[in-house]
Amino acid sequence: MSTSRTNRQKVAAAVRREEVIKLRLEGHTIRLIASHLNCGLATVKRDLDQMLETYGETTDAMTIQYKRVQSARIEELVKGLWAKGKAGQVGAVDRLVKLFERQAKLLGLDQPAKVAPTNPDGTLPYEMTDAELDAEIKRLLSGDT
Repeated sequence: MSTSRTNRQKVAAAVRREEVIKLRLEGHTIRLIASHLNCGLATVKRDLDQMLETYGETTDAMTIQYKRVQSARIEELVKGLWAKGKAGQVGAVDRLVKLFERQAKLLGLDQPAKVAPTNPDGTLPYEMTDAELDAEIKRLLSGDT
C-alpha cells in the first residue's frame, strides 16, 4: 500500500517542525536552522509560530522550555537596548516595541478580553427593552449623567 504525496509531505513537515524546535532550544539562530534543514527562513519562522499555537496552552515540556529560553533571550536584548530607547533613539524604541510584541505573543498576553454584557448583578445576559433603550438615548442626549 503506498502513501499519498500529501501524507508524505505532512509527515515530513511534522518531522521538520520537531527538528526546528529542537535546534531552536539548543540556541541555534533561525538562519542557521534554515540552512541546516535546507529550507527558507519563512518556513522556520512559520514552524515555530505553528508549534507555539499548537502547544501554546498545553504542558508540553519542549514548548515550555522554548518559551522560557525565548523570553530570556528577549530580556537580554531589551537590557541592551533599554538605555538607547530611554534616550529617545527611534531605532531602539522601534526594536523594543517589536521585542515586547513578540514576548507578549510568546507568553499569550495579548489575548482579547471577552466581554459579555450582563444585568447589574452579573447573573443574566443584559437586554434592554425598546422603551428602556429609548429612555437611555434620551438621557444621554439631554446631557444627564
